[in-house]
Amino acid sequence: AQRLTKVKPTALPLNQRLPHVCRSSTMRPPSFIFIHCLSSLLIVDAFLARRHEGHFAIHGPARDLRATSRFMTTDSSAALPSVGQLSNDPFMQQVQYGADLALAMMESPPAQSDGAQVEELIAAQLSHSDGIRGFFVSYLTIQGDDTAADQQEVPTPLQKAMKKANLDELVPLACMNVVMPTAMKTMHEDEELQVQSSITANRGIKILANLATLDAMVKVNCDAILAVAEMEADAATTDDGKIKVCICTILSAALACCVGANGRG
Repeated sequence: AQRLTKVKPTALPLNQRLPHVCRSSTMRPPSFIFIHCLSSLLIVDAFLARRHEGHFAIHGPARDLRATSRFMTTDSSAALPSVGQLSNDPFMQQVQYGADLALAMMESPPAQSDGAQVEELIAAQLSHSDGIRGFFVSYLTIQGDDTAADQQEVPTPLQKAMKKANLDELVPLACMNVVMPTAMKTMHEDEELQVQSSITANRGIKILANLATLDAMVKVNCDAILAVAEMEADAATTDDGKIKVCICTILSAALACCVGANGRG
């Protein structure tokens, strides 16, 4: 895997040592993106732990987000959320909608009209921040080894929907969706949760590689976060240092996938 030249520390504050990974001055520099990634670990870790124990619920009784779909034997168009719900409902509802859509993409065989409908619904969900986060919480962490996220290629409805998404929001989040489970893999003591974190990170790399064909900012974001992590990766005597080493390794792999996907170095 390709690695960047290590960035030498200077007297400047960390947030001034790297270029902004943004198209506008309102977006955060990569150092803050990295800090935000690490601060978000507890939230995602709690979510995965609750789901692992079978306690995750949106409303009502506990429900597990597994790759077994109610759509296999019913009319999916009657069960799926509406464009209005996907465009407007808050984050926690978006998590369940994401599970519904991830499962809908696994219908066998999907009708052509259903594929277009699922694409339209995913595009509506990816039109805003809560929807983007909710969809990928479910898509990347749903249990099973033959889910939509585990196919050789990103499902066509999702590929087409991502082309319509706000890439300024989607690309940084897609990078975080690789960084966070990578860090969690280092933190977990439970072997099963370590495996699940690895699966989540690998699924996230597949999304990044696909996004790299749409937007050069994928590689810019990965480069910047990797540079931040490499600043202290050699000092791996602390948990924080070990996390950064692990992030360096998997982001290097992600960058290699991105280069392979879009032909750019």
